[in-house]
Amino acid sequence: MNGQSRPSQNSVNIISNAAADGSLGPPAGLGGLKGVVLPQRFLSRKSRTALAVPRDFEANAAEGVQRSNSLPERMLVRKHVFGMSATLYSGSSIAMLPFTPSSFLGSQNISKTSKKGAPAVAWAAPGAGQPVDGRFIDPATVLYASAGLAVVHNLATNRQLFYNGHNEDVTCVALSANGVLAATGCMGKEPVAHVWNTDITDPFTPLQTIGKGFFFRAVCALEFSTDGQLLVAVGGDDYHTLGVFEIASGTLLCKEGAQHGLPPQIKWVRYSPGQHFTQHITKEHAGPCEVFATTGERHIKLWSLRRGQKDGSAVSMCSKTCSLGKSGATAAKVYLCNGFVPCDDKDKSCDLVAGGSNGVVYLFRKAVCTAFAQVLRGKVTCLEVATGSNFADCKVVCGGVGGVLKVLDGRTLAVLQSHSLLDSAAVPKSMARPGSAARPRSASSGRTGSVGRPPLAAPKQLLQGAGRPNAAGPAG
Repeated sequence: MNGQSRPSQNSVNIISNAAADGSLGPPAGLGGLKGVVLPQRFLSRKSRTALAVPRDFEANAAEGVQRSNSLPERMLVRKHVFGMSATLYSGSSIAMLPFTPSSFLGSQNISKTSKKGAPAVAWAAPGAGQPVDGRFIDPATVLYASAGLAVVHNLATNRQLFYNGHNEDVTCVALSANGVLAATGCMGKEPVAHVWNTDITDPFTPLQTIGKGFFFRAVCALEFSTDGQLLVAVGGDDYHTLGVFEIASGTLLCKEGAQHGLPPQIKWVRYSPGQHFTQHITKEHAGPCEVFATTGERHIKLWSLRRGQKDGSAVSMCSKTCSLGKSGATAAKVYLCNGFVPCDDKDKSCDLVAGGSNGVVYLFRKAVCTAFAQVLRGKVTCLEVATGSNFADCKVVCGGVGGVLKVLDGRTLAVLQSHSLLDSAAVPKSMARPGSAARPRSASSGRTGSVGRPPLAAPKQLLQGAGRPNAAGPAG
């Protein structure tokens, strides 16, 4: 009754005997209270009219009042979550784990065989008594958010693990490079970021709580360092304050405003896979430093992070805004995603590739645009970089609206392959929209071509052949 209630004229007076110790226990009834008034009607701040008690409410039965003060003997247990939060503040909505958590592994492995007789990918059985859903043939384990939950979902067994440590909706998700740690940020009056183990054993307790009192409104973006010791976090304040935290202690090492405006304006944070010389960002940092990039609304920056040195110098951070230079490219209103393309040069630097809301992919070298390509008609919503055995084999895989997926050369941004994920032959009829069967596209111009598309698994095979992406999790 929300703390207070006012008895009406139809109130019933209850006289109960107090227990010897003043506690509430049967058959003493209402503990040490005498002359307790239980109203037949009461007022609540959530209702304009008086609310009535149930008809079968026994006002004179102290046992009934005692029973209502106790937890039920049986509780509900969450078994499966349907649906996901596809509109997070930043980053990819789905991250792919590079391994299968032990909670999904059984005592034996089962391998499926395709209809043509070719052996398929082997995946781990869930164990005795756990059925396998044949509709899910991808052995991947993915991480995504669903309202205030973080879900670790094994697609081969259709089983889920849940992290339920947040009291508000999850706004961003990050995964460490080895997939062992995950970080989730939330909104609310006291937004925080939680770091937890993807092989979930305690769904309510994080390994570390990051940024208590640092964030305002919400956590806008998160990203792990390459070694998994640091966490880059962006707040939801008007300055999008960016902080670098040490995960082991939860200590804030340094902070700086990233972008001024109404949040969320930071759409993606990406950490470079290695250390680089960063004189093109700041002359204050000598020697190899760590680099990460932030992109968002009219925002694309490179950040140089120098960790504490043996001489006692503190952690420092500097940034530089990337420019289009003399490339002739048109700036995008929003840069939605980014990635790092390793370079074979003496500076040990990385090129930055970014996808814009205008369908253009930009290539930046030392914070200056050197190449660009119009690859999609709509937004470039996701982007990943696949590295091969040498620097010349780098591929940029980007996707956008309409289920279009394109593979670009990592040096020239030339379109090498084009695929459509909305193929009516690969998507169930219940999921395919009328007229959504995509036509083959030529690799050069994006127009309709005469050469048929490869099967849906071709982009995945291409990534496996070229090497793993330079950041954990898929961009879709």
